[in-house]
Order: sequence, then C-alpha cells, then structure tokens
Amino acid sequence: MRARAKKDLGDISGSVEDWSRAVALQPKSPWLHYNLAGIKSDYGDKPGAINAYREAIFLLESIKTQHGDQWEAQCSYGSRGCLELLGDALYFRAKNLGIVGDSKAAMADFSQVIYIAPNEGMRGSAYVGRAEIHFRLGNINAARADCRQSVNLVPNELLSKSRSVLLNMQSSATTNCAF
Repeated sequence: MRARAKKDLGDISGSVEDWSRAVALQPKSPWLHYNLAGIKSDYGDKPGAINAYREAIFLLESIKTQHGDQWEAQCSYGSRGCLELLGDALYFRAKNLGIVGDSKAAMADFSQVIYIAPNEGMRGSAYVGRAEIHFRLGNINAARADCRQSVNLVPNELLSKSRSVLLNMQSSATTNCAF
C-alpha cells in the first residue's frame, strides 16, 4: 500500500494524506481508521489520532452489536481479528489520551483493554499503561499493584517495563515514567 511505503520513506504527511483518502473512500472500515490514527499519532497529531481511534472503535463495536457472537467472522485484517484490533485501538487511544493529559479517559481505555484483551501480552501492557498513569497522579500503591499484575501475566516481556516504573517510584515521587 502506498501510504505505508510513504511512511517507510519518511514522507509522513504524504502517508497521512493517503490514509485520509482511503478513509474517505471506505469510511466504514475500522482498519483504515486505525491505520490513519497510527500515522497521525506518529506525526504528532495526538487529537487527530484520538479521533481516528475513536471512529475505529465505534465501527468495531457496531460490527459487534450487529453480528453478536459471530462478529469475529465479519472482519479479518491480515492475521488480526476484530477483537485484537479493538484491543489495539483502545490501547493506543489510551496512550494518546495520556499524552494529551486526559488521564481519566486513558485509565478507562486501559481498563477496558484489560477486560477484553484476547491475550496476556496485551493485558499486561495495559496494566503497565495504567501503572504509569497512577504514578503520574501520585497513586503509588495503585501503580505498584498494576506493575505486579503485568509481571504476573507476562513475566519476561513486561518485567523490565514494570521494574522501570517501580524503580522510578522508589527513587523519586516526581520522576516521570517513560517507556
């Protein structure tokens, strides 16, 4: 796809334009909105990314409502199904919401990922995201609890991220957790 090639070549604004055109041609495609959101986030347009993730999530939830238990059969995006795409869209929207300072909405999205995620890695990453927000808000005990949850789910993948959060909590109450 041309939009991906443009991104790979460093033409981020051209990639945004191509994804935007694709969305205009197929506005009911959650996958296209998801990809537009990702490139907007990479480009630094966090509010635009949040809106595109919101539309992808809305479309995926509409598919789920319309097709019930059979919704996974209604969409396939490469090796990814609707549930995985929904989890990723919620996770990345939460990351962007955290960046723009909407901690409450970010926390709600991370919590939803923990609830619906089809795999432990995704749930573990959402716990780390929640831990970071708890830490920024000064909720140290809640941050520690979420770090421990992430390590319990996926010890090898998330141990270093959770240790980073925990070490920052121990060294300074004002240190920002960035990972």
